[in-house]
Amino acid sequence: MKITQQLSDEHQTILRAINILKAAAASWKQYQAGAAEDCRALLEFFKIFADQCHHSKEERVLFLKLVQVGVPVDGGPIGVMLHEHDEGRQFIRGMEQALDGVRPNDFELYANRYAELLQNHIAKEDGILFPKADELLSIEDDEVMSRRFEAIEAEMGPQTHERFHELLLTLASRYLVKPAKAS
Repeated sequence: MKITQQLSDEHQTILRAINILKAAAASWKQYQAGAAEDCRALLEFFKIFADQCHHSKEERVLFLKLVQVGVPVDGGPIGVMLHEHDEGRQFIRGMEQALDGVRPNDFELYANRYAELLQNHIAKEDGILFPKADELLSIEDDEVMSRRFEAIEAEMGPQTHERFHELLLTLASRYLVKPAKAS
């Protein structure tokens, strides 16, 4: 599988988590039992799966290779992506502070801003940056980067992806499944 396809597949997981986050944030604001813990678990997902794993693959591998083949950082798509990664980290910190009681009413605001940022960010990567990468990078480049991706995943520890996929399944059943209408 091409590395850009792997990153796009991870985007689908992140988008699912974003939908859960928005629903969990609304529940937390309404003081529903367990919502705060679920929001904390989602923040862990975003910090580890989305940032430490996914964004690391982009920043430490793909973006560096794209710069080597002539894609500019300043004034180009890589600079925009890096800026948005940093902006997302700020929103995560804001959500953490809200959960910790610092401006608690701002959690849903930060969650929605983070969701909007990531949805737009993913659309740009999938629609613009990854097709450009596919044009510029060779099969050999892809193979080398794939091995580097595996090393980044190993840094997360065994079963981390599986644990987060299980978490999302559990939370999706809690927040995304609508009750059936009575006949």
